[in-house]
Amino acid sequence: MKNWLHDKCSVIFWLTLAVYALTLYFVSYVGVFLTYIAVPTIVITGFIAYVTRPNVEQT
Repeated sequence: MKNWLHDKCSVIFWLTLAVYALTLYFVSYVGVFLTYIAVPTIVITGFIAYVTRPNVEQT
């Protein structure tokens, strides 16, 4: 379950971040509604992906 959640949140995080960054770069006006949806989505999914990341065992 933890890996599934990490994978899904990572995909949502990177897609939202890419679309938001491209929108900021190419569009002269970004609506407030887009910012109110994109920024919290990026923050929440990024945090969940960070918390549920797989453990790296040191040898």
